[in-house]
This record gives sequence, C-alpha cells and structure tokens, in this order.
Amino acid sequence: KFYEEAANQNNYIAQNKLAYRYYEGKGLKHNSAKATYWWMKSASGDVTDAQNKLALCYFHGEGITKDVNQAVIWWKKAANLGNVEAMINLASRYLDDSIKHGGDAHECKYWWTKAAEAGDAYAMYKLGGCFEYAIGIATSNIPEAYRWYKLAADNGYEIAKKEIKNFKMVKGKIKK
Repeated sequence: KFYEEAANQNNYIAQNKLAYRYYEGKGLKHNSAKATYWWMKSASGDVTDAQNKLALCYFHGEGITKDVNQAVIWWKKAANLGNVEAMINLASRYLDDSIKHGGDAHECKYWWTKAAEAGDAYAMYKLGGCFEYAIGIATSNIPEAYRWYKLAADNGYEIAKKEIKNFKMVKGKIKK
C-alpha cells in the first residue's frame, strides 16, 4: 500500500519497488504487465535498475511486446548512467549478435571493458576472453587476456581461477 501511494505520487524509487512486488508476486499477485508499467514510469526518472529491468522486459517480451531495439536503448541509458548489470547485458547482446549475425564485436568489448573497469569480476573474465579470442580487436593478446583473467580470479570469479592455470611463463612471456 505504501509503495503504491508513493508510486502514484511519481516517486521513482517507489515505482521501481512496486514493479518488483508485481513481478515477484510479493504482497501482490504476480503481474508482468503491471511490473513493466511501473518500471517504465520509474525508468523515465533515471532509476537505472528500472531501466535495466525494463530493457529485460522488452528483450524477453515479458509484460510488453518484444522489442530488442527498445531493450538496447534502455540498456544503453542505464549503462551510460553507470549500471553495471546493464553494461553486462549490452555486452552479452552485442556478443550474441556478433556471433549469430556478424554484428559489432567492438561494442561487445567496449561494454565488457566498462563493466570490468567498474569492478565486476565476471566482466573481467569476459574481457579476458575478448583479448584471448580477438573479439572486438584485430589480433589476440595473450598477456592482456591473462591479466584480465587474473584480475577476475583475484576478485573471486571461480572459473577464472581455473582459466589462469592454462597459462604458463615461457622465456619471460605469458603463453597459453
């Protein structure tokens, strides 16, 4: 009741919380359309979490007509305001697009870089993959791949801990 009253008074944070309640069915009956409605209102107030969730709704067609272009627009808004989850979603989208349709791998690497530089260990690992497999760059760069895998491992990403074991030092240089 409190969130609904505040949401109806254009409190963007309350709108975001109300959207979650509708989406998760906590205290309210699950309703994807109402969740999307409130995320749209909250997203217009630059609540980056709402922008990211709205993008996911557009991407999956949940509570709204599926529209991948709108998803990308909302992810970019959230990512440009510093939402790391949106950066990761954008990077994943661009990677998928580059694999399936020959899309722009540079955008993929750009967003992995932004998320990694923001401290996300998963993004650090994925950025290591960009350097190892030349995604968004002209040629692979094994030492840089190792550096990002190591950073991901040092930040607790378990898969990266396994990955760095595949590298070795040969004549003072990192090799795989």
